Parts: sequence; C-alpha cells; structure tokens
Amino acid sequence: MHISIYQTIFVLVGVIMIIKAISHFLRHRKSWRELIVWLSLWGGVIAFSLYSGFNNSIMAIFFAFSLVILYTLARVLLRIEQIEKKLIELARAISFLEKK
Repeated sequence: MHISIYQTIFVLVGVIMIIKAISHFLRHRKSWRELIVWLSLWGGVIAFSLYSGFNNSIMAIFFAFSLVILYTLARVLLRIEQIEKKLIELARAISFLEKK
C-alpha cells in the first residue's frame, strides 16, 4: 500500500485534532456529546484518507475543502447548542426571580 504525502498530512491533522478534543474534554471545556462529534469527524477523516487513496492533488484539495466545510458546520452546531443551554439557564433564573 502506497501512502501519499496528502494521506500523511490528513492523518497527522486528524490525530492532532483528536488529541486536542480529548484534552479539552479532560479539562472540562467540552461535553461528552462534543467529544463524540469531534472523535467521529476526525476518525472519519483518518479512515477516509487512509483507505480512499488520493491519486492526485485535485482530489486532496477537494477533500480538504469538504473537511473545512464539515468542521465549520460542526463548530456552528455545537456553538448553537451551547447558546441554547445558556438561554435556558437564563430563562429559568428570570422565572425564578419573577416568582419572588
């Protein structure tokens, strides 16, 4: 099996991002759900880059742009979830204060 430079780069980036996600989880900056999302995304990147075999640089560029889009989408969805939780907490606090 021949491993191209593109595959090596994507695997290294995937491993670094998995380590970063686990580090954030252990420091209580990420929840279980966020950890699962990031592990799934970066694990998929590693698996796809190893088993698909990039034949040329155009395929690698397309994969990189697709990865950027997926990464951005995941970040936005997780951020929306965090904002939603904060809004619920704020609404509960306001409701509690209004009852007094």
